[in-house]
Amino acid sequence: AKKTAEELGVTLDIQSGRNDMSGEISVIQQFVAQKMDAILVSPSNSTAIVPIIQQVNQAGIPVFAVNLPIDTSTGAQVVTYVGVDDFTFGQKQ
Repeated sequence: AKKTAEELGVTLDIQSGRNDMSGEISVIQQFVAQKMDAILVSPSNSTAIVPIIQQVNQAGIPVFAVNLPIDTSTGAQVVTYVGVDDFTFGQKQ
């Protein structure tokens, strides 16, 4: 991914919260402070991540959810979700 980003002239900063909500929040706060152009989030918990996503929204930074949808019923906004529908996948098995 980093090689492709470099070829496209895109700065790619991949960080991990290590499946720990406080770590995920810390990484996202750093990205907001750095005024990233966009943030892709693969949250460990789709509802616990909402308050920091709302802060990202207030900062005007687009958020993309990856692998686990973010609960948008409380006002958090994401551009889109990229991942599979596990329920439908399970039904087809």
